[in-house]
Amino acid sequence: MKKRMILLICCMLLAMPTTVLGAAEETKISVAVNKLMVVVNDEFASGNNILYNGTTYVPIRNVADILGGLTVDFDAASGTVRFARGEAAAAATDNDERDPEFVGNIRVAKNAVEIWVEGNRVEADNLVYKGRTYVPLRALSNALGVPVHFDQETEAVYIGGSAIEMMSMPPAAAGDARPDLGGLSHVAATGEMAGWMQLKGHPYERTTAVYYKVDGTILSIHLQSIRDLDLNQVVHWVDDSGKPRSNTLRELHTVFGLFSEYTSDWLYEKFGEHYVHYIEPSTIHVEGLLEDYLDATGQMKSTRWEPAPIPEKPPAPPEPGYGTADDGSTFFEVYDHEGEYQGRFDDTSDIVYMTSRVEKTPPPPLLSEGWMSEEIIQDIFAGGASYDDEDKTFTIRTGYISDEPLLVLTFPDHWHRADALETTVDGIRVKKYMHPDHLVTEEWMTKADLELQGYALSIEGTNAAGDWIYSIRGPYSEDHAGRPKLFELVVPKSWNGSKDTHEMAANGLKVRQEDKILYFNSKDLKSLGILPESQILDRFYLYFNVEDLIAKGILQ
Repeated sequence: MKKRMILLICCMLLAMPTTVLGAAEETKISVAVNKLMVVVNDEFASGNNILYNGTTYVPIRNVADILGGLTVDFDAASGTVRFARGEAAAAATDNDERDPEFVGNIRVAKNAVEIWVEGNRVEADNLVYKGRTYVPLRALSNALGVPVHFDQETEAVYIGGSAIEMMSMPPAAAGDARPDLGGLSHVAATGEMAGWMQLKGHPYERTTAVYYKVDGTILSIHLQSIRDLDLNQVVHWVDDSGKPRSNTLRELHTVFGLFSEYTSDWLYEKFGEHYVHYIEPSTIHVEGLLEDYLDATGQMKSTRWEPAPIPEKPPAPPEPGYGTADDGSTFFEVYDHEGEYQGRFDDTSDIVYMTSRVEKTPPPPLLSEGWMSEEIIQDIFAGGASYDDEDKTFTIRTGYISDEPLLVLTFPDHWHRADALETTVDGIRVKKYMHPDHLVTEEWMTKADLELQGYALSIEGTNAAGDWIYSIRGPYSEDHAGRPKLFELVVPKSWNGSKDTHEMAANGLKVRQEDKILYFNSKDLKSLGILPESQILDRFYLYFNVEDLIAKGILQ
């Protein structure tokens, strides 16, 4: 799976536009997961947390434990969560392991539920990530009158009276004490942020702009990197096959925004500080500082939420299956095997399809035509779907790696051949999509064509007559401690630098040169055994029939 993502990143970079095409209802956002420590009454809260746009989010199932003394009622049918004071009937202990800390992009659905606290609606964003709903911790704490403090040095969120005491604030003034806000001010934002206010004098001003909007008790925050970066700067990097590549910083930033947390480590390894600078605003926590400033300057009303009428008939969840959007496009409302709603997907949710639009190549099978990509399935099952190239198996898991898989499909031995385009495995129809560059369809191949197939054309030197000696080397092999030499040919020195057309046959391989470019006959390459008759592929993408996934119980 990793090498397919790396290949896809490289393909995107080769034909990257300056804007991203299309948008699905779900979105990818830049976040820091488990960067902060949440401490409640001197005790560490072990559940996950997400830092997004300066605000800390925690899963609904952890809120009762974190804030204490709450009952939590989640009505899945109406998408409504209600919190109320009182003795909880059962502990809301989080039995999941805490995710590793990382900074990167994740796919979320925003505001998929409504949050109510003691009959008052909380008008703040919530996020659905990996099947769990995350709610803003400070907004809920304020609605319940529970003091919250963020310590920048320890990167910890302290909740409750004892936390305030830990920060050496007078106990009697715990609810009203504020940090020193000297030096903070605000100005009206301009340009694309017109209508927002910009906070000035904050600790992160050198690298990040902090914008905010206030509507009564509703605070919206937007963080934006202001590093003086030259987006036309050319960055040189090396892909995993050892091939040097070059892209502008603008192209890299576009790619950084497209891929999920499953590639964050790879992006950091390849691009270092360039990726860090892009993702930096996701790591900054300004919510507490900003709320204190707004409260002190009278820009925001009391943090107690105003009552709002509870709707008599909450909106019904969407019907599963296909539907038509206002613009005429087709979408699919996805419910997993347990009936949990996983979001709305359409053709633009498949990045392979989006790549084909950028490169103007034939599209893959489409969701609108009944075929679901492995990438969408991976999103539905929170990364628990993968294809094993060695075993030729596709597996879907819903929990830990040791859990019994939900589905295992074993493909036939010939599945990696280029002429094997579709099959049926365990009652599920599967199609294979290959990028056109990965197939040998032309009569003549260039050096670049060979490289796309995993081969290399190398200059070995010259002979006594001054002719050039070339070798064709195969894909990297551990058995050969590198690339094995498959063929050697001698090119006359008269070809060197010539713009004339030349042609010859060397040991059964026809070679020609046009405008200083060497071409090799693809039929000869196959007959000599350099290329297999039926190209063996490890670069393809899987698409599964939606009707069959439903019939199998994978989707509802």
